[in-house]
Amino acid sequence: MIITPAASVDTGNWAGYEWHGGTVAAAEFVVPEFPYHDMNSEEKNNQTALSIWTGLGVSPYIEQIGVYDYVKSGHVDWAGFCAWWPNVNESCGHGISTGDEIFVSVHRSGFTYTMQMRDAGPHNKWVISIKKTLNHEDTTAEAIAEDSNYSGTPFVPLSRFNSFRVATSGNPATEVYSSWGHAVKNTDRAITIEHR
Repeated sequence: MIITPAASVDTGNWAGYEWHGGTVAAAEFVVPEFPYHDMNSEEKNNQTALSIWTGLGVSPYIEQIGVYDYVKSGHVDWAGFCAWWPNVNESCGHGISTGDEIFVSVHRSGFTYTMQMRDAGPHNKWVISIKKTLNHEDTTAEAIAEDSNYSGTPFVPLSRFNSFRVATSGNPATEVYSSWGHAVKNTDRAITIEHR
């Protein structure tokens, strides 16, 4: 059964949910299969195509942590990132493989943010934690999959990947969706990202 979201926003390239009033954003997911042979020419040209992340964000500030794909030697690899936009973006984490179970979280205490990412395997096992003190606080939590190759209109479809489930720390309230994909709210703590 699909639960109707409280509101929706046509973003053009995001799919997921956000919830409000918390100081923690956390998500758990399995890195999806994204076959190289199904990628379009822009994606194969060593460009990032898909990002999966959780974060706290009130525009123009974003604190987020997650994974993104990239093309190398004719196949798709994955890497981790930590972003304090518009201030600092960093590569973070270690080896990430399709099928790995990833845990990501952002905690806020005052103006101090702690980001953590853990790869529970089966291919890689590691954990990283990064702390920053910024000049603002955000309380909108998000769990998002993003077509990071999106350049506005005309719309360039993202290559197909299998739908994947995300467990969240909060009760998703607002669906963020577009013609690129949408999110199904499975329970109070779980969503499924479906690429159209």
